[in-house]
Amino acid sequence: MGVVEETSGAVESQLSALEESYGSFSVNQRTVTVPTAQYENRRGEDGRQQIDLYAKVRNEQSEVLHVEREGTTALPSAETTIEAELEETARETVKSEAGIDCHIEGVEAVTILGLQDATETDRETVYTLAVVFEAEYSDGTPDDAAVWESFDAEHHPAYA
Repeated sequence: MGVVEETSGAVESQLSALEESYGSFSVNQRTVTVPTAQYENRRGEDGRQQIDLYAKVRNEQSEVLHVEREGTTALPSAETTIEAELEETARETVKSEAGIDCHIEGVEAVTILGLQDATETDRETVYTLAVVFEAEYSDGTPDDAAVWESFDAEHHPAYA
């Protein structure tokens, strides 16, 4: 069995587990080009079980929490496995990256990502999953890296 079949099978299994826990949610599919190191990570045996987890936390003004990373802002995120306690991981990620507490409302969206190697473009596509949790701010003072912004879907990838 090739990497395409193996990673597709892992994604199908992960989607089934999410549906059992959270019912229905929107599922998107998107292909992105990633650095070779990231491609290799997800292509490997351990990487096939990983998912990308994002927390879209809103405050009372409907602004969305972002954290500053490498000169840009992004939703708080973590790599984890489907076997992890996903809501707890999302809350811990928000706490560690932004210094605040939040309440998870549920799954907003899931994206099946087809990853392509940026350097060797003829390599097979590797599939992985990105899960966006919807959350509400509950307590705490944001760290310096935390920024509340209006959410602009055009400037954020579909999976974040």
